[in-house]
Amino acid sequence: MRNRFYEKLLPLLIAPSIFITDFFVKKYIETYGENLENKQIIGKKIKLKKHYNTGMAMDFMKHKTGWVLAISSIILTILCFFLAFVIPKKGKKLVKYGLAFLIGGAAGNVYDRAVRHYVVDYFSFETGLAWFDRIIFNISDIFIFIGMILLVIGDAVAKES
Repeated sequence: MRNRFYEKLLPLLIAPSIFITDFFVKKYIETYGENLENKQIIGKKIKLKKHYNTGMAMDFMKHKTGWVLAISSIILTILCFFLAFVIPKKGKKLVKYGLAFLIGGAAGNVYDRAVRHYVVDYFSFETGLAWFDRIIFNISDIFIFIGMILLVIGDAVAKES
């Protein structure tokens, strides 16, 4: 029973948990973001900065909000179908968790695009790399990134088996 929970049910709980967490953090940032602007946290390695992104990553397609919403929604739908296909299968835990992380993160950003017509981003890293330090993230973005890594590793492990 325990193994079944970790393999089949937990991935189904992860996605909405990510969405809900991201939703409330974005709501907090929308309300109090100006008071937090440029505040540095975690050893001054992360800077809070509210940013409205109307496009995709790094404002790509920022003047095509309808297209961005459509593309994002299609990708989210495809990811949900993949998860529905993979969940009943035995094994492939990393693929299941990767898809759950991707879906949770994508749902948070798609919701923003549909309701607000922009995505609320609110933190950047202080790395010393100017190109990277300019990128502003949100929790959904981080889970999308982690989900992609888990998906790639999980797929590679599955192919080796």
